[in-house]
Order: sequence, then structure tokens, then C-alpha cells
Amino acid sequence: MAAATNLATNAVPQQFTPWTEDPSWTWGTTTVLATLVILVGVALQRLSSPEPARPAAARTAELDSVNPAHNLSPRDPAFIGRDAVFERIEAELRDGPVAVVAMHGLGGMGKSAIALELAYRGHESGRYSIAWWIHAETESTLVEDISELAPILGLSVSDDQDQTVKEVRAALRNRNDWLIVFDNVADPDAVRPWLPGGSGATLITSRFRGWSKLAVQVDLDRFTREESLAYLAGTVERYDPAAANELAQVLGDLPLALVQAAGYLDRRDLPIERYLELYRDRDAAGRLLAEAVDGYPDSVATTWLLHYDQLAEDEPAALQLLRLCAFLDPEDIDLDLLLSVPELLPPELVATASPIDYERVVGELARANLVTRMDKNRIRLHRLVSQVTRLQLEASAGEWALLAATLVNRLFPIHSHEPSQWPRCALLAAHASSVIEHNESLAVSDAQARALYDRLGVYLQTQVDGDVDVSSLGPADWRISPVRSRYSHQIQRIAPKMLAGRDRELADLAAFTTSEDEPSYLWLRAGAGSGKTALLAWFALHPPAGVRVVSFFVSARWAGQSDRSAFVENVIEQLVEILGQPMPAPLSEATHEAHLHALLEEAAQACRSRGERLVLLVDGLDEDRGGHTGSDAHSIAALLPTHPPRGLRIIVADRPNSAFPADVPAHHSLRVPGIVRPLTLNPDGGTKYLLAEMKQELRSLLGAVGNQEVLGLITAAGGGLTVTDLAEITDTPAEALQDLINGCSFTKRSEGDRPPVYQLAHEQMHETVLQILGPRRIAKYRDALHSWADSYRVRKWPEDTPDYLLSTYPRMLHQYADVARLVDYVTDVARHDRMRQRFGGDAAAISEVDRALKAVAKCDNADLFKRLVARRKALQ
Repeated sequence: MAAATNLATNAVPQQFTPWTEDPSWTWGTTTVLATLVILVGVALQRLSSPEPARPAAARTAELDSVNPAHNLSPRDPAFIGRDAVFERIEAELRDGPVAVVAMHGLGGMGKSAIALELAYRGHESGRYSIAWWIHAETESTLVEDISELAPILGLSVSDDQDQTVKEVRAALRNRNDWLIVFDNVADPDAVRPWLPGGSGATLITSRFRGWSKLAVQVDLDRFTREESLAYLAGTVERYDPAAANELAQVLGDLPLALVQAAGYLDRRDLPIERYLELYRDRDAAGRLLAEAVDGYPDSVATTWLLHYDQLAEDEPAALQLLRLCAFLDPEDIDLDLLLSVPELLPPELVATASPIDYERVVGELARANLVTRMDKNRIRLHRLVSQVTRLQLEASAGEWALLAATLVNRLFPIHSHEPSQWPRCALLAAHASSVIEHNESLAVSDAQARALYDRLGVYLQTQVDGDVDVSSLGPADWRISPVRSRYSHQIQRIAPKMLAGRDRELADLAAFTTSEDEPSYLWLRAGAGSGKTALLAWFALHPPAGVRVVSFFVSARWAGQSDRSAFVENVIEQLVEILGQPMPAPLSEATHEAHLHALLEEAAQACRSRGERLVLLVDGLDEDRGGHTGSDAHSIAALLPTHPPRGLRIIVADRPNSAFPADVPAHHSLRVPGIVRPLTLNPDGGTKYLLAEMKQELRSLLGAVGNQEVLGLITAAGGGLTVTDLAEITDTPAEALQDLINGCSFTKRSEGDRPPVYQLAHEQMHETVLQILGPRRIAKYRDALHSWADSYRVRKWPEDTPDYLLSTYPRMLHQYADVARLVDYVTDVARHDRMRQRFGGDAAAISEVDRALKAVAKCDNADLFKRLVARRKALQ
């Protein structure tokens, strides 16, 4: 300081020397300089020294002043549903003090979408000032995303990233208003060191199980069917309820698959029916499942291919097991049974014989959520996991299909007709159908698949026809019988018990169906009383060897059996029986023709491959309610193939001079004159005399009021009423009615040991009653049937509920378009419970719900449609 003062004094100009020589000036200047030096030194010291520790309360108060912040990706405007999942996660996150929830599920279930929506809701409501998304696929992305939170918390970002992460976690522990989402974590060890702790909320998403020691586990399942339909309704411009239901069915209600399909439809402005047509092609389905999805990192196929690669490296036996299961029915696979024939298994699977190896292999698939364990030995696959697994095999798919067929054939009982073998047959029947279908679609069917086909057929025949002796049948004898579907019972109602004097006509029909030189169509025309329907029904039930007959008899006498919708439903049911496929989801009107034609072609090809001939028989085209000559005709005839596939013969029949449906194209094979043949039966006129006798008896019956009521009820009901039913509705003793309905105007049919049901003996009788009684009185009789049905419904369908109310009644409601009442009855859980007890299984209930879905789709009632969809899902 002294030296500085001397230098400053010497530098002062001469005129100021008197001042510098004054001691007071000198010491004053020195004091000022010293003070400045001290102040500069203190400032420099503060800038270079670390900030002193502050009390925790002061630190927290400063952090709490941070403005709300998030790094969330854009919100999905189409997000819907998942209310139950939200409620569960929210409840767990509220149960601090350290709230960690791990949401796991199969890839494509929508885990990230749910986490994103939950983060937005929490942030916008003010519950979480900070909502932070961390990409946890790798440690590097995880650390980077945590570090980016530092400036939000008022922390400096150090070059030492680990130090920054440590400070971020420490800061979060002093707050309780944050939500951190660790997305797509591989396992608990990958995220455990990075959890913030404290009293905030942590949500983890993962494709893998095994979180119970670190977090509360939330299992995520697929969409409910209502959520699937709601999503499609909100995203697909050309929405059709029935087609959307079928799409949700084939995609297994998987959210990512539905997003993928909706994006595809939107970009190409396609109707849902067209997507379904593409999806039915194996190669096209593979490309659709691999289609890129906007806003999603991977497609459905890519999502699971990553698992396959990892399994191939870490656990090849698990991948082999998944591939084998992909060719079985995915809903219920008994692994103990499947792995009980080690000599047929790949070497990797033979090694799973020990319990510890078995649990390791199955556990690896369960951990990846590729399978769901139903109990100790049984698993279930999502249908799309099966499909993508098969598609991933590419050229080797045929080898796996043959392996599956060989294995199931070895397990399937040889004597499948014996009741003692039926429990095991029932366990394997769905798997047998599945492997047969895959062998046929891949064109690799061999002796193993054919043998399995035979055994399965014999078993199915016993289940449809009851306990019958089929031990004398050869391996393929079951296939030359008529199709054993539910519709066969309808034909049995129509066909006579004996058919005499028809040898020539039966021989003509046999020649047409078996000859190689005949045209594809035969059109029989015969007047009333010729016995045409009786002949064709007999032929349908007793075809020549090697002929499979699929038939439909158009008749207003039977409820819901006189329009193209009934034709499609019943013919498709018989075709899938031939093909061994399950009944498809409800079809929209727009997909009827395409689906019917596709199945006809598949069935014709399947029959050709087995040396058989497929015949489609349609009687009563003149009775078709949609087959008029107007511009709005929607006839059954127009649904018949213009150019039938090779191996298919078609027989149609009607009365002479009936009007030709206007919607049949000009180039249709039905318009070729050479296919029409007049049919003259019973030259002695016996049938005509019988018909005249029926008419005379009918006129006599209609003369009495009591008789009119019985006739009106039988006509309005559309078949299916017993004497006991009629007695109860009319409050008349059954004995008094028995003589009335024993006349020639009525026909009765019995099924097994059930009481016989009655119907007018001829279509003309039915028409006559309708004309004489008129619409008003027929409506009155329908009301009587409704009251009768309601009386049983109020009593929750007791054990003595008539069969008519459990089977035919909904068809009558469908025929008269009484959709509100129809939905009430086909969604009645107690009624379906009684049907299950009475008839066995839920097939009949599912079928009537499907019919109701078609009826409701026409009236565009969303509430009724949702009720039906919910009931069908419950039945499935």
C-alpha cells in the first residue's frame, strides 16, 4: 500500500505538489485505496467459494416455487376407456409414502398410452407440478432424461452426469408433487438404483412380470369389446357396427392392433369390410400386422419379434414351445398332455421333462407376457401372438404344422366313438380342428392330418347325434353323411319319415351331383302338391356316397327361415362345419356375399381334396321374402355364385311361373335356360288329393273360434309349440287339443325324448291361415305369445320352461323386427343359464345374440348394440 502511495505521489503533476506533501491528504488517499482493495477481495472470495449450506426448510420453499413443468409427448386425442385400470393405479399411488406402481402386460396392450394419459390428468389437475417421462429402455436414455429435470428443480447441471442425477433424486425427496414415469423397463434391477424415493409418485411400465418386491403390480389386459368398438367408432370414418365387431374379434381386442388397423383404414379411406377381406389372406395379414403406426415406436409384429430374438438367444426351448403352441387352439393348452410324448418333440423341448426345467421354460414365456398361466399346467395365448409366431416362421411353418398334427393325432383317442374316450376327445377337439385348419391353409396335409381328421369327425358325429354306435364306420365314412350342424334338425322336421316311389327322381339327383359332365346348376320346378320339398329334404339327409350336402329350405312356416339373412346364417354354419372352423363373428350385410362365397370356395376345395363333391341345395326360392321383382329386391338367388367354383353343384327349386328376382345379374348362371327341369311326382295324383283333403279340413277348422286360436298361435309362433304349450296359452285341457292337431292339416316332429312340436303340414296351409285371419288377428296371437313368455321371464325361467321359449321364440321376434323385446330376451342371463342346462353349452345362446346383432345394426340403436356386445363377450 505504501509503495502504491509513493508511486501515485510521484505521478501527480507539479501544480498539485502542495497537496501531496500534506500528510492528511496522503493518509486519506491510502485509506480509500485500502477499503477498495478489501471490498474487491471479498467479492472475489465469494465468487470462488462454494455456496454455504442452507436450512432444509429454506431449500424446500425455494423448490416449491418451481413453475409446473412436464416433458410429456403430445396427448392422444382418441384415448378412450380403461376406467378400471385408472382407478386401480390412482388408488395405489395415493397409498404413499413411497408410491411405486408397476404396470405390466403383453406388448401392444397400451401401457404407455395409459401412463401418458394418467400423467396428463394428474398434471392438469394440479396434483403433480412436475410430470416427467423417462425412457428406460437403456441406462443411457434413463440417466439423460433424469438429468434434464435438474434445471426445472433449480439445480445446476454438472459435467458429472451421475452427480446431477444424485442431486435431482435428493431434490425430489424433498417434494411430494411429482410423478415420474419409467417407461418400458426390462426388469426391477434395471430401475431400482434410479428410483427417487420420497413421497412423490412413481409409475413403471414393463412388458415383463416380476415386480412384487419393488412395486405394486397391475396386470394390464386387452380392451373390453365395448372399448374396442368405442375406439373404432371414434377413429374410423366409415364405421359399421357389425364389421367393427368382427374386426375386434379377429384382432383379439388388442389396442395396438386396433390402432394399427384404424390408421390403415384412415390413410386409405377403406371400409372395415375391405380390411377384413385383406386380413383373411395369410400373406396380407403379415404385412398388415407389420404396418407402421404413427406415434408408436413399433408395429404389432415388431413388438413381439424382439421377444423372439431374445428367447432364441437366452431360452431356445421357450421359443420352441411357443412355436408349437401357435398351431394349437390358443384358448386352453394343457402342457402336461402336450409334452407327454417326448419322442415326437424337438430336442430342446425334451429337456423340459424335469420340473425345474419345465418351470424355467414356461416361466420365461409367462414373464414376457407371451402366455397367460391359467393354472399349474394350462396356458392361454393371445390369438395375435399365435398368428405373429406362425408368420415369423415363414418357410418352416409347414414343418411345425405337421409336427403339431402328428402330436395331436398321437394324443387323440383312436376309438373316439366310445363314451369312455369322450372327455379326452373334448380336451383335444379344438386343438385338432386348429392343426387341421393350419395344415390345409399351408397345403402340407399328410397322413397324420388325414387320420386326425377322421377321428375328430367320428367324435363330433357322436356329440351331435347323441350316443350312437359308429364303431362299424370306416375311417372316412363320417364324411359322406350330410353336414351334422344344428340345421340338420330343421331338415328332419321337413323330411318325411319314409320316401316311397321316388327311385327315379333320386337317381336323377344322384347323377347330377356325381357326374363330371353336368352343368353347375340344376333348377327344379314343380307345382303345389308335387312333393318337391319332401323329395329334396330326403335327399339332403340321405345323399349318395361321397356327396356333402349343404341345404336351406325357404319357409314362412318356420320362424326366421324365409329371407337372405337366415340363408346366410344357416349355410355358413354348415360350411364351417365342413371346414372345421368356428362360427365367425356377426357379419354385416355388406360382408355377407364375400364371406359366403369365400367359404363356399374353401369348402368345395376341401371336398375335392378328399375326393368328395359339395352340393348346395336351396328349396322354395318363390317363398323368399326379399325375392320380388322390384328395384329394391334382396334375394337369396342373387347371393348364389354366378360362376360356382370347381367341384360345387347347386340345386334350386321353386314353383312354375314364379317371378324371377330382379337383382340377379343378367350374366348369372341361373338365367341359362338349359338348367331348368320340370319335376312331376306321383302320377297317380295321390299327393294332390292329400293336399285337397288338407285344405278341406283347414276350412272346417277355421269355422270355430277355438280352433282359430290354435291355428293362429301355431302360425304366429313359426313352429315349435307342443300340445302342452298350446294348452297353457289357451287355458284349454291338452286332451281337448289333441284330437284337433292330429288331423292331416298338421305335422309333428320329435327330437329325442322331447315332446313333439306341431306345424301346418304344407306351405299353402300356412298362407291360407295368414290370408283368412289377417295381420290384425295374427298380431293378437303374437301378443298372447309375448304374455306367455313374460310369465316365465318374471319367474326367472324355472325348470319347466318350454323349449320354444329357449329356442324358437327369439327367431319369431327377429322375423317381426321386434328388436327391443328381442334384445331383452337374448341378453337375459337367467334364460341363458337355463339354455345351458337344457341344451348343453353356450353355442345356441351365442348364435341368437349374433342374429340379434344383425337386427339391431339395421335400426342403428347404440344402446341395444352395446348390451348385445357385452352379453356376447360374457358368453365367450
